[in-house]
Order: sequence, then C-alpha cells, then structure tokens
Amino acid sequence: MKYLNIILYILLVPFEAMSSVLFATLLQPVIDTGINKNTEAFIQMFSLLFIVSIGNLVLNYATDYFLIKVIANNKASLKNTYLTAILNKKPSEFYKKDTGYYVTKITVDSEAIAEKYYASIMKMYRIAWSFILSVIAIIRVDWKIAIIVLAFAMLSASIPKMFQKSATIAEENYLYSNNVMISRTQNLLQCYLLIKAYHLYKDSKQKFMQTSSQLEQHTIKREEKELFINNMSLGLTQISFLVIIGVCVILILYNVISVGYVMSVTQLLGSVMAPFELLPVYLLCYKTGKEIDKKNKVEFEVTKEKEGKDIPQKSNSVLSVNNVCFSYENEKALLNHISMELDLGKKYAIVGESGSGKTTLAKLLAGFLPHSSGNIYINGTPLEDVKEEQFYRMISYQEQQIALFHDTLEYNITLGTTITEETWNYVLEQAQLKQLISGLPDGKHTIIEEGGKNLSGGEAQRIGVARCLANKKAFVIYDEIVASLDNETALEIEKTILTQDKMGVLMVTHRIHPQTMKLYDTIFVMEQGKIVECGTFSQLMEKKGKFYLLATIVHEK
Repeated sequence: MKYLNIILYILLVPFEAMSSVLFATLLQPVIDTGINKNTEAFIQMFSLLFIVSIGNLVLNYATDYFLIKVIANNKASLKNTYLTAILNKKPSEFYKKDTGYYVTKITVDSEAIAEKYYASIMKMYRIAWSFILSVIAIIRVDWKIAIIVLAFAMLSASIPKMFQKSATIAEENYLYSNNVMISRTQNLLQCYLLIKAYHLYKDSKQKFMQTSSQLEQHTIKREEKELFINNMSLGLTQISFLVIIGVCVILILYNVISVGYVMSVTQLLGSVMAPFELLPVYLLCYKTGKEIDKKNKVEFEVTKEKEGKDIPQKSNSVLSVNNVCFSYENEKALLNHISMELDLGKKYAIVGESGSGKTTLAKLLAGFLPHSSGNIYINGTPLEDVKEEQFYRMISYQEQQIALFHDTLEYNITLGTTITEETWNYVLEQAQLKQLISGLPDGKHTIIEEGGKNLSGGEAQRIGVARCLANKKAFVIYDEIVASLDNETALEIEKTILTQDKMGVLMVTHRIHPQTMKLYDTIFVMEQGKIVECGTFSQLMEKKGKFYLLATIVHEK
C-alpha cells in the first residue's frame, strides 16, 4: 500500500503542475477578451478557466493527500526499523546507551528524517515539475524573461551550500539536547519516590531546568538558521519578482506582449518563484535529514543479528565456563577466573554475600554480558557464536525486578504462547496465583498497568515464576526470584521450581533453607568474584567452610 501511495503521488504531480500552468495561461485570453469587450469569447474563456480552476483544486488536494500518506508511511517504517535494530542489539551493546537515547531515535529522529529528508525529496520533485512547466510557458511569451528567471534560480540553488554546515551542526545539537531532555525526564519520573522521600524537589527541578534551558537554546539556534535562510529566500523572491514585472511593463510599452500576457506571467511567477523561496529550505532540510539518516544507518547496520551457528544437539546439553573473567571498562574485575560446568537438566544454586558477583555471573551465563577473558560454551560451541534465538529457546533468565508489559495478566504470563486450560491452572497453582486472579474483577484479562504499579512486589515475582513455568524452557536462571516474598511463600515456590521435571535450574539466592538446599545437585559459593566452594548441601555442611558460615548466619537470623 505504501508503494501505491508513492506511485500515485509521482503520477499526480505532473498533472497538478499542468493544470496550474493551464490556469495561468488561460488568464491571458480571459483578460484580453474582457478588455476588448468581446462578451461571447469572454464568457467562453471564463467558463473554461473556472472548470480548470476546479480541476486544479481537486488535483492539488489529491497530491497533498498522498504526500501526507507517504510521509506518515515513512515515519512508521523508520520507527519500525529503529525498534527492530534496537531489539536486535546484543545486551552488552544495548546497555551502553540509556533508554532515553533509544526513545529519541524512535521518535525524534524518525520524525526529523521523514519530515526533512524524505518529505523534501517529494516536495522538490513537485516544485521541479511546476518550475519546468512554468518556465516553458514563460518562454513562449518572451525568452528574455525566461533567462532572468533561470539566473535567479541558479542563485537560489547556491544558498543552501553557504549555510549547510552551520545548519547541520545546529540540527545535531538540537537532537542531542532533546535526547538529554528525554533521558533526564525519564530518570526524574523513575526516581519519583526518592524525590518525595528526600525532598529533592528543588535540586531535581534545577537540573531539569538546566537541561530544558540547553534544549531551548539549541532549538532557538536551529530555528534562527531556518528563519535566516527563509528570509534570504523571500528577499530573493521579492527582488526577482520586481525585476520580472519591470521587464514585463517595458515589453507592454513596446507592444511586445499584452496586459493579458502580463497577468498570465504574474500567475506563472508564483510557480516559477517557488524554487527561489522553497528550494533552499528543502535542500537544507534534505541534506540535514540525510546526514541524520546516514548516521543512524551506520549505527544500526552493525546491530543486525548475525546468523550464528546451530547449537549441537545432545542428550544432555552442557553450559561450560572456562577461566572466565569480567570487568566493566576501566574498572576492577568483578569476576575472577570462574570455571564451572552446568548440565542443563540439573538443579544448581549460587549463594554468597551481597556484592560477591552472583548476579554478574548469572548474566554472563545468560549471554547478557560479554566476558573479558576466558570462554563460555554451549555444547562445545562458543556462546558468542551460536544463534541467539536458538539459545534463548533453551535458556531463560528471570531477574528480581520483573519486567511487565502494559497488557493483560494472561499475556504477561504466557507471552503470547498458547497453552491448554489444564496447563494454565497448573501454572497458577504452582506459582500461587489462583487467589490473586480470582479476586480480580477481570480475572486473567486484567490489564497490568505501567511498571506493574497495580501489583505488589510479591505478586509481580509470582507472575515471573508463572511465566517461566508456562513457557517450559530447558534451563531457567532465577536471580533472587523470591526475594520479595515472605519466607513461607518463598520456600513453597522454590520447592515448586526445584521439583519440576525436565527443567534445569540455576538459582541465585541469599536464602539458605536446608529443605530446598538439599534439592540442588550442586551449590556454588561465591566470594569477591570467585567460586570458593562447590558441592552438595551435605558435602558443604560437613566441610564447615564459607557455606557453613552463611547457613549458620541465616539460621541465627
């Protein structure tokens, strides 16, 4: 459909231009027959002019209509392209930018490119037809006027080159400031409770106003550039109009053309002068928009998901970690020489004090962070080389902060997959959600509000557990999934997770309950970014090492 709109626009533009030129040329016989008091000819020509005028209005409306649709299609296409590229980013690449940056790309950049780059191409095509046909019509009157018109056109076309660099810089500064503004606004809204609790209104408002002021300054500079170029174009239009009218008057005095011809030429000048006024602006917008589009294409081209290798099929899939280290850029190492082997059909726990590196290791195993050195393999193939989609069909990750869509409760559990009523009821029972759903007026069709604000932390985490059970992954990494639940509920849900058949588990937890710890095949104990102990519950308790101390502390609490 979008290509049809472009085709119709391309086809309509020449006819619209021809109808405008025909309207202008018909003014000559209408005026001349009227001045000569030839009533019959005047009525005929006036009637024809009226019909052409109606046709011109219809064609002008239709052309504008399809132009609007083409620009809207371009905006939608760009937004879809950018969102797809962003979602295709590797997690390690994605988190290098804040969400405000991506929101700007999807909203502001797509609007700017569609309105400046693509729209300018369409509009320049339109004025080109109008200009060419109008100049041809004027040449038929007098070639000297046509030469003057073309001379001014060449001068007009040179204006954008004079100011392109400064205008592009102004546009880039505006987009950057807008990005900062969106990020600042998002951050302040996310910290609403913190601002309330610590009475940070003044400081928050001051920082917001500084960001807003910077955006305002860059917006004004951007508009000043456009205003300056527009006024230069307008001044050139007025000068050229006066020159051409002066030439026409001289030609009338020497009986070269009639008054009617002057009226036709005056009407045609509207189309001929349009490039003087509009072309510099369109060219400037085109070049600025093209630069933004070019930069975005370069950035998003490298984020396309690479093909990757198939994960070798084995009866017992294995995730192996070989001497892996991790640190953020220019910071001390968070993980040091980690080695472990996980049979994806078994149950594992990672325990340790806060800051020991548990979550960092879990995210490395889930492919969300790039290891600094060492290797991670899935069935013998380096993790970074396998097909991402295939990997996440096998392995799922659920963090403590549950991500929730602004959608139904059912969708947030099933994520669009179709499950039987029997499975649905089983999932709700295992995640202890039956009572919650039965108490909701719309049941499973209840809409989860932004950020899950109509749910408690415990309810959100139970939805996270239900999500993992409903989607039946081969191996699930749970990162403090029961942290917001009371001890009794947390114990029951952890037991439920560990007694699931045909599902491997890696549980990151600070809760050390003998009832659940005995269910793990292996427990890894972390301290200062290293695995200092591993074994079964009974082996670790007999050793009376770090795990024994942690278990004792928890028991005493």
